[in-house]
Amino acid sequence: MDVDVVDQTARRDRSGSFGAGAGKGWVRETAQRFSRNHGAVVALAILVLVGLALIFAPLLAPYSPTKPDISSVAAKPSLSHLLGTDAIGRDILSRILFGGRLTVVVGVVAIAIAAGAGVPVGMIAGYYGGYVDRIISRLMDIMLAFPGILLALVVVAVLGSSVIHATIAVGIALIPGFVRLVRSSYLSTKENVYVDAARVIGVSDFRIMLRHILPNVVAPIMVLATVATGWAIIIGASLSFLGLGVQAPNPEWGADLASGRQWIETAWWMTTFPGLAILIVILNLNLVGDGLRDALDPRLRNR
Repeated sequence: MDVDVVDQTARRDRSGSFGAGAGKGWVRETAQRFSRNHGAVVALAILVLVGLALIFAPLLAPYSPTKPDISSVAAKPSLSHLLGTDAIGRDILSRILFGGRLTVVVGVVAIAIAAGAGVPVGMIAGYYGGYVDRIISRLMDIMLAFPGILLALVVVAVLGSSVIHATIAVGIALIPGFVRLVRSSYLSTKENVYVDAARVIGVSDFRIMLRHILPNVVAPIMVLATVATGWAIIIGASLSFLGLGVQAPNPEWGADLASGRQWIETAWWMTTFPGLAILIVILNLNLVGDGLRDALDPRLRNR
């Protein structure tokens, strides 16, 4: 048995057929299953619309997000200011559009950091096991002993307050989730026959981990990344709310919540609309994540 035969066996075990068409068929079947979940489809459409609104914020925003207007301080929602203004007259709709860019970027980049660090570490722990697995697992247990926001606060306290440091802090706080997911998947997948066959013919551990086992873990990683993006947005917004992330006068949903909290009884719109923006994005991310989980679950493919 040579390397090509083992590769074909691995592909057949994952997809049930050979060749490049198997990957395309898998994507097509997943898309079809996802499309049957109408809630997830609507959520995805809403996220796309939100993304387009943030991308084209300079064209959609009616005012500058940072320029104050003393004549419109704490103005109620009206035709001239659809979502009202804040304590120094800045248009809230404009700040939400521009602030969402920072909020979402922090979440997405943090997930990239978490996955970029967590996936390789989880691969090593799950594949090699033994002392390597025990050491990595204990380190992850220590990190998981702290709530994500608390761990992020510790990192920011060490690095200092800034958007970049807050993003790094959020990414570090989410690493254990990816490590544990990938580790558990590798522990079960490495026992498959084609993995044993690859070892027997001398295929390197690096090739086995990347080519034979990793494709089986891509689906759960996608689901976790989707849901974890919501966690990252919450933690990032929380850091900005505490003054440890985005600094004034830059718009950001968490920072805008903080600036409007003193006016919540007399000017409810200052906190309500940034809070709704966070709620809408996170709720729809969770719905999309649930849809992906159902679409990618192999136990449901024959139903």
